[in-house]
Formats: sequence, C-alpha cells, structure tokens
Amino acid sequence: MADVFISYKRDERSAVEQIAARLNSLGLTIWFDAGMSAGESFNSEIDREARAAKAILVCWSPAARQSEWVNAEAMIGFEQKKLAACYVAGPDNFSAPTPFNATHAEDLRAWLAAPSETHSGWKSVLRRIGQLCGRSDVESFGALDAQADSAKLRTWIETHEGSPLFMTVDSLLRARDQDDAERARLEVEARALRATEQAERRAREADAEMEHAEAERRAKERADELLGRMFVVAAILGVLALYAADRFGVFS
Repeated sequence: MADVFISYKRDERSAVEQIAARLNSLGLTIWFDAGMSAGESFNSEIDREARAAKAILVCWSPAARQSEWVNAEAMIGFEQKKLAACYVAGPDNFSAPTPFNATHAEDLRAWLAAPSETHSGWKSVLRRIGQLCGRSDVESFGALDAQADSAKLRTWIETHEGSPLFMTVDSLLRARDQDDAERARLEVEARALRATEQAERRAREADAEMEHAEAERRAKERADELLGRMFVVAAILGVLALYAADRFGVFS
C-alpha cells in the first residue's frame, strides 16, 4: 500500500515524475503507473492501489479533465475523503470538473518550472498530503507561514528533528536569524540616528535661544544707550534754555 497514489494523464508524465520524486524524498511511498502495460491486470492493479493508498493526488490538466481514468480515480479519492489536487498544466481559468472542483487544487505550474520547498502552492499540497498520510512533520511544514518567526521554526525543528525536511527548516531558521539580526542592527542604528538628530535639534534650539537672548540684550543696550543720549540732549537743551533766558532777560 502506497502513501500517495498519483492520478494524471500521460501527457503530463514529466511533471508527475518530478512531483513523485519530491514526495518520495520526504519518505513518502508513491504509486503511479510508471512501467506498467495496459491490460486486465493494469486495470485491477490501478483500482487496488487507488483504494489502498492513504491519499490520492490528482494532477489536473485539460487532458486529465477529459480522461475517464483520471475522473474515476479522483472519484475514489472524493468518496473516501482522501483527495488532494493540483494543476500541472492548462490556462489560468482552467478548473477541475464537478464534483472535484469542490476540493481546492493548488497551482503548481510555476513550481514545476522552478521547484522550491517554500513555494506556497507546494506547501499547501504537502499540508494536505501530510494530513492524509499521518505525517505531522510534512503537514506542519506545509502549514508554516511564509513569515514564521524564529520561535516557530525552532519549535518545528525540536519537534521533528528526524524529518527529511529538517535541513530545509534549519536553513529557513538561519535565514530568519540573519534577518532578525540585521533588523536589530538597523533598529539600533535608527535609534542612534534619532538620538543624534534629537541632540542636534536641541543644540540648535539652545543656540537659537542664546542668539535670541543675545539679540534682546543688544537691543536693550541700544535702547538704554539711546535713552541716555536723549537724556543728555534734553539736559543740554535745558541748560541752553536757561542760558538764553538769563542772557536775554526772558525772566526779567
């Protein structure tokens, strides 16, 4: 009994082989009809393997949608509640036929062109297959958020140390730690820059206050000087007035 039975149309054999190899590298046993020849034994073996598998992964494409075999295998997965699905070919508006369109199918077309363990569609497929096959490491890896913090990644590593995905998550953790360290460094630099800017602003404000006080002092000195001069002029004028009055007998 295989963990995963893969249903597909032979037009997409290369894509299926790629998917099967990745799943197999995770320690999952895979069955698809590679190497089999058509005949009565072919039909009975497919039916037996599909019903015995823990999960049926249907690789949808326009050709698969038209295939009676693929639809029959998908129906086994649908009825036994062990159906997983993905798109491997077709236009953007392509969808699986009824009733299989009720099961979400992940788009793996871009993943097939550039496979990555962290591709969101691939992780969703892993989450579903891990759930169906009782592989908590695969399921929980698929459920890891793209922005999972270091604490969540460390918890996963501690829980699933023996998983084939260990190195993948460890690499994610290292990258996350580097990002966190870089973010912390930038935050320290930003705080230091803000502190410097605040100190410079306070210094400018203090200088401005000092300049303002100095300007007021100088203005007061000028006003006092002007007032003094005006007093002297007034005094001189007073003396002159008294002199004139006395000289010309103004008061006689």
